[in-house]
Amino acid sequence: MQKKIIVILSFVLSHSAFGQKDSTNNKIYLWLSGGTCITYTENFNNLIGYRLAINSSIRQKYFFTFLYQINGSLDGLFSRPTPNIVASITNGSLLFGIGEYKYKSLACIASTGISYGKLYYRGALKDSTQGSGFLSTTTYENEQDNFNYIGLPIDIKILWTSPIVGINLDLYANIHKHTDYGIIISIDIGKIRDMKK
Repeated sequence: MQKKIIVILSFVLSHSAFGQKDSTNNKIYLWLSGGTCITYTENFNNLIGYRLAINSSIRQKYFFTFLYQINGSLDGLFSRPTPNIVASITNGSLLFGIGEYKYKSLACIASTGISYGKLYYRGALKDSTQGSGFLSTTTYENEQDNFNYIGLPIDIKILWTSPIVGINLDLYANIHKHTDYGIIISIDIGKIRDMKK
């Protein structure tokens, strides 16, 4: 896994703008991003996690993103777990978007696409008693529902960047059986935009 990440990083950075002069003929841009996300699901249940993405754009107008996102709930770490909530979500998404630079270094991008993910839903709390009388013991366990899903992600990105380093704020929703939505703050690095843009 570490070797794959190193290969991807090497490829992206080798095609970035580091140490290169800007060229009007070069209209394809490629960069990496990674950051933290705060996610909500039904019943306003909160999860936290991170997102990693490979991004590309053509002429700084058409944007493509492949992302991997993991979210987990802190519920149950210090107390009895809350029943009937989404406890964790993991997904990969492929997005296509259209955007433009409103100012020299500020772009707004709207994207949608398809996602495939795994979700752990913590169900009702059940108790089980073993033994009888004073020797009886009771254990508590939640029902579990683990399943895969296909979702429809919708993402609005505000990107503030120099040609090679930037920061972005994403507002997103992923529509599926247990729809999740939230906010992501990420750091970007690579060949993001023109030097003269």
